[in-house]
Amino acid sequence: DHYTALHDGVRRHHDEEKDHHDHREDGATVSPCTAHGLVSNCTPGIIVRDVASSLSILCKSLYGVSPKVKLLGEVDFSFAHIPEHIAYIAQEILKNSLRSSIERVQGERRNTGSDGGDANFIVLDDDDIPPVTVEFHKGEFDVIMKISDQGGGMRPELKKKV
Repeated sequence: DHYTALHDGVRRHHDEEKDHHDHREDGATVSPCTAHGLVSNCTPGIIVRDVASSLSILCKSLYGVSPKVKLLGEVDFSFAHIPEHIAYIAQEILKNSLRSSIERVQGERRNTGSDGGDANFIVLDDDDIPPVTVEFHKGEFDVIMKISDQGGGMRPELKKKV
């Protein structure tokens, strides 16, 4: 359900972007999308910022908090690409990073009650959770988007299955 709600929100955003038109020097109005969805001036920083904003809203509704997402490096460059592909990749990785960051801090803060049971309610503030960083690098022939978090990585029992 969480994935579906987020995916629908991202798709609506990109549908609105497709409705935007640019003007050529000769005055003609053209859509920035070709029939195949390629956008000549795709700006991944804007796409990731929008995805992070949507995910932050989702995290707050599910967990009551959301880590900050910091964009670093060359954030404002553009290149020819399909925005939906960038949005999908960023959405999946950021979703995992945000969730694992929240759950790690919750696990560290979980207090054991006097009866030996776990406390059921942990109050967190957004600033209690380390930020997730997205770093952009544009090379001559490539683009790198590095997403880093402090969520603790894969649990050892899951690593054995990979």
